[in-house]
Formats: sequence, structure tokens, C-alpha cells
Amino acid sequence: MSEKKIIKFSKYQGAGNDFIIIDGREFPLEDPLVYSKKLCKRRFSIGADDLLYVESSDVADVKMRVCEPDGSEATMCGNGIRCVAAYLRKKYKKDRFSIETLSGIRVVSFRDGLYTVDMGGMQP
Repeated sequence: MSEKKIIKFSKYQGAGNDFIIIDGREFPLEDPLVYSKKLCKRRFSIGADDLLYVESSDVADVKMRVCEPDGSEATMCGNGIRCVAAYLRKKYKKDRFSIETLSGIRVVSFRDGLYTVDMGGMQP
């Protein structure tokens, strides 16, 4: 018999993409990639483009993992990181966050009603 687990999640959308956000600092998951395969299924579960899993970071305010519906992990998601910043802003009442991703640390700011993220320079 499988064990049931209650997990608090938030649902955010940005520019047409929708995301499930789980704060792993409060609700740790053994393997968020397994959960993304189950939770992102449309019509059979919550449904989302990605599961964004928030963890503690030693180098930034938080770490964001982008867990894809197929169980893989993306290095970064621009719309997703803005949604994570909105989640954090609601929780901590700050307008600027550094977020660790697999593609490096990104800074997200809230100003004039918009979330902006420095995605870094273009690579040749």
C-alpha cells in the first residue's frame, strides 16, 4: 500500500505558461522529478508546464529547480523564475531576490508592477 503525503503547493502563471510551485524547504520531496511526472499531467492531476521546486541555497536567497513533465530537469525558465519571485515576494515582502538555477544565479526584481530577471549575456 502506498503512503499518502499532503503537500502544499501554489499555482502560478506567467506569459501563458502555468507552474506548480512547491517549497521544498517546508515540504521536502525525496525526488521532485518523480512528482513532476505525476503532478504536471493535464486532465489527470493538477496539470502544469513545469513543477518549480524551491530549495535552500548556500549562494543565493533560494534555489529553483525546473522539473519537466517528462521527469527531466531544465537549466532555467524565464517565466518560471518570475513566478517563483512572485511567490517569494508574497511570502517575504521583498522586491528583489537572487535565485540559484542550473544555469547560474539570476536576480529577479519587482518594480512598477512588473517582475524582471537578468538572464545574463548572450553566448556566441
